[in-house]
Amino acid sequence: MMGGMMPELFRGKVTEKAMGHVGLRELLCLIADRLYFVLDDIHETVEPVIASAPGLVTVKDLPAPWCHQA
Repeated sequence: MMGGMMPELFRGKVTEKAMGHVGLRELLCLIADRLYFVLDDIHETVEPVIASAPGLVTVKDLPAPWCHQA
């Protein structure tokens, strides 16, 4: 887990493909297949979670909804 990064550095690493959701797309496709769902499109985003104060990120810092349906 990477922590303590400034948002600009985080976004730069995501743009460079140096970090991101590894295997998320494949897992989603596997689950959809097993549930007989047909997925038209998969859209991934990677956004930093910014703590409200220095220290650990808590549930209060996470945006809602955590899962977005288009």
